[in-house]
Amino acid sequence: MREFVTTEYQFSHGRKPRGYGHWAFVPADYVWPKEIPHDAIAWAHGTYTDAKKEVARKYPEVSRWSVLP
Repeated sequence: MREFVTTEYQFSHGRKPRGYGHWAFVPADYVWPKEIPHDAIAWAHGTYTDAKKEVARKYPEVSRWSVLP
């Protein structure tokens, strides 16, 4: 089972993620360097539910994700 941490998203948007759009995820234990490398972010498009499934399928080795605002 994958875990998706939405703390940053909720702080930024004032609500839990939902609906259709472009979604950005990073491994929850990722340590950010001064500049964010583009390949550190997993992007998905579609409903939030489908985006989570897509990211989990593409990166099975990551079990805990942060949803970016």
